[in-house]
Amino acid sequence: MAAIDAMIGTLGQKLFEALSEQTRFILDFRTEFVDLKIELEFVKAYLIDMDSLKNVSNKVETVKRSLKEMRDIVLEADDILIDCILRDEYKKKGFCSSFSLSNLKFLYDTGRKLKDINLRIKKIKNILETYLNPQLSSSIKGDNSYTRFSSPNFDPYEIIEREGSVEVIKDWILKSQDELLHVGIVGMGGLGKTMIAKKIFNDKNVNDRFDKKIWVSVSQDFTEERIMKNMLEQLGYQGSFLDDLSWMMRKFNELIVKDKSYLLIMDDVWTVKFEWWNEICSCLKQSSDRNNCVIITSRNERVIVSMGHDSSHIHWPPFLDENQSWSLLCKVAFAPNKGECPSDQLKQIGMEILQKCKGLPLAIKAIGGLLASKGFYPIEWENVNNNFHELTMEKDNETSFVVASLQLSYNHLPSHLRQCLLCFSIYPEDYVINAEKLVHWWVGEGLVHNSINRDSFGISVTELGFKYLSELISRCLVEVAGPDMDGKIYNCRVHDMVRDLLIMSVKYEGLGNFDEKGKQKPTADTLWLGLSSEIAEGKSLTTSPKLRALVLMKSGSKLHFDKKVTTRYLNSIRVLDLSKIELDTSQEDLFDWLSCLKRLACLNLSGVTGLKELPSSVEKLLNLQILVLNGCTSLSKVHPSITNLKRLIILDLGSCPLLKSLPQGIEKLVRLQELSGLRLVKQDDNKSCKLIELGKLMDLRVLRINICSETEISQNELEVLSQLKKLKVLSIDTEDCTDHEISEALGWLSHPQFLEELYLKVYGSRFMPVWVNPVQLPRLRYLHLETAQFHLFEMEAISNWKQTRWNLEVLSFTLLEMKNKLVFFTDKMRETMHSLRYLVYKPVFSMKMEPFSSCPWYRFSMVNPSRPMMTSGKLISTMGKISFQDDFPVFRFRLVQPWYPNVY
Repeated sequence: MAAIDAMIGTLGQKLFEALSEQTRFILDFRTEFVDLKIELEFVKAYLIDMDSLKNVSNKVETVKRSLKEMRDIVLEADDILIDCILRDEYKKKGFCSSFSLSNLKFLYDTGRKLKDINLRIKKIKNILETYLNPQLSSSIKGDNSYTRFSSPNFDPYEIIEREGSVEVIKDWILKSQDELLHVGIVGMGGLGKTMIAKKIFNDKNVNDRFDKKIWVSVSQDFTEERIMKNMLEQLGYQGSFLDDLSWMMRKFNELIVKDKSYLLIMDDVWTVKFEWWNEICSCLKQSSDRNNCVIITSRNERVIVSMGHDSSHIHWPPFLDENQSWSLLCKVAFAPNKGECPSDQLKQIGMEILQKCKGLPLAIKAIGGLLASKGFYPIEWENVNNNFHELTMEKDNETSFVVASLQLSYNHLPSHLRQCLLCFSIYPEDYVINAEKLVHWWVGEGLVHNSINRDSFGISVTELGFKYLSELISRCLVEVAGPDMDGKIYNCRVHDMVRDLLIMSVKYEGLGNFDEKGKQKPTADTLWLGLSSEIAEGKSLTTSPKLRALVLMKSGSKLHFDKKVTTRYLNSIRVLDLSKIELDTSQEDLFDWLSCLKRLACLNLSGVTGLKELPSSVEKLLNLQILVLNGCTSLSKVHPSITNLKRLIILDLGSCPLLKSLPQGIEKLVRLQELSGLRLVKQDDNKSCKLIELGKLMDLRVLRINICSETEISQNELEVLSQLKKLKVLSIDTEDCTDHEISEALGWLSHPQFLEELYLKVYGSRFMPVWVNPVQLPRLRYLHLETAQFHLFEMEAISNWKQTRWNLEVLSFTLLEMKNKLVFFTDKMRETMHSLRYLVYKPVFSMKMEPFSSCPWYRFSMVNPSRPMMTSGKLISTMGKISFQDDFPVFRFRLVQPWYPNVY
């Protein structure tokens, strides 16, 4: 029961903070809240003993029913706690008085509800006491260290050796003279079929063979319309779509050019309508004078044969042998030790564990991730071995061993990580999840909750959320999706077998329901709902009154809302992600609807078309902690009432080109940790936010500011940035500034001494700011320079490079006029950047690799990207590794043509 365990822990922490802050309406019910906190601690202690019930079914059912009721109580208590905090805010604003009827009613109702909740908890505690033994122990605080470059030490896309399978299929492709070659890859889930297909998709020789490549992830709940739309987009179609399969097929025929060759990969096919598929194949076969290829991956050989594949071109990836299995386990389990096993005792236990994995890569990765979390302690490895043996004792097929390994890894997760992992269940198969949106969800719902002492330099909740995600990735339960450009996590996904496990767990914990194809079915207990179609407040929402998170996954959907339905059925919602919807109503109506969601903590309206203004009604969302309006290209005005949202920790208004400035008064948002899209304007503009206001935002970790030709920075504002002691990320964008004097003046801003990431975008000055050097920025790990006019080796700071080494881990420079001095630059890097892990370079001109190959210490080797890249142009080279000789570090290098804007 991971969910209830984590919920109790989170609520307990919230209660502690609320009682410590001495909020008026909390103090009115201090006795009840203190009793609630004590009772919750006892219930949490009982949960530790849950494992003892696994073989006594009648006890399990009794406890399960009690814990389901306990979960509902925790949700009710959390709502009451939020209401008390908000009531205090309403009173401060004069919305209610101490002696008003509504206030007296609130006090009476709240007191009655809290007393009832405490009585219900005591009854549940008595039931649990009958079956369980409480194990009270002092909680051990986890390590709060935070690594921003949070991808695992190993590369999850390189650890599975499948070169033999890749070479077999490449040989079929390169030697084929067929008009349309059909290739099949068949095997059970977790065997590495998709990995083999990706390696082929990105192979240099295969790239040279075909003019156009198309990758389609099919999955169980596919529709022909969705697949056709995906293929048309990859073929370059940019017009509007008709939801008509015949129309799409005609467009497909039009876009297939006769003198070009095509590679089509259909990944994870479960079944297909053969008439539709035959049309696709017929088009590829008849419309081209050159050889084309179709590759299908599936778990079922009959599916592949029925799609026209000859058995001579069907490949079954073999299971890993003992040496390959051990090599894979070492890369994951001993990643902190560079893949080296430190003792013979660990190897002996590891080899016993591998016997139960049966050579299945997914099972080995999952167990390896679990073992890595246990450290190099033989007793911990032996415990994992014994638990794995119990789970696999009665299993007699390979799939069961994969499921057992995933189940074991899931069982060993801390409760807070299990609850975060369960959130992945609402996303469809193969869905690429934006990592930042996911973390915002966790923070908004309270799944990630970190109290920050204002006098400390503790990590922010966003950083903690990324740490959680990184931990799930290191345990091989979540995958990094998309190219790992600079060590950061931008997108992620889960393997379909992991998703199957999560769906079973969600059902078991009573958090929701799914049909036989894994599609979500809203129920009365559903807490999280993911919608891939238009929002209509009908059955899907009215059947889920406990809903805490609603995530819309389909771009361009239209929003239909009913204020009465919202008030009645969505009053407990904390997270609402409506990014990229089409707004077919006024923003006043939209926010009039949203203002009913009093407990809403996270609102994502990024990329919403038609949103022109953030109206005054936004101030009614007093519990709002995260507001994301990034990419709202029509947004031109933000009402000053936004400064009344005192609980805001993240405000993102980046990439809103029509927004001239933020209103004055941002300094009142003292909890703000991230601020993006701040446009600096003239000093005589008394209605707009000035740089000087930021000096009061002492919790600020991330700041992204835009400089325009009207920007004015006064003398007393030059020291503001140095006052932000916790600032870690600073981005300065001068794209809209044509006045070079303003750009050069930025060089005299005071520098934040603890800065870790610096982005200078479209920087207009010929020289770097004087404070950008390793002496004044000793903690700088990430430096990104974009379309700058200066040359790195001409800036004044270079004189310091030999005396003081940079601590940079990532250096990214885009569209810099480097000319032919790359060899010189790389020599400088070798001397002064010994910590460098990633080099990211996108030049303004077409260039070859000769400048690098002339360096005696340099070796360039081709490495496949992390995922297939859907390109409209041709890459000069794919991702590569730069390896220094001797003890110099390894870092990655990307080289693409300048007209290729969306590679990474």
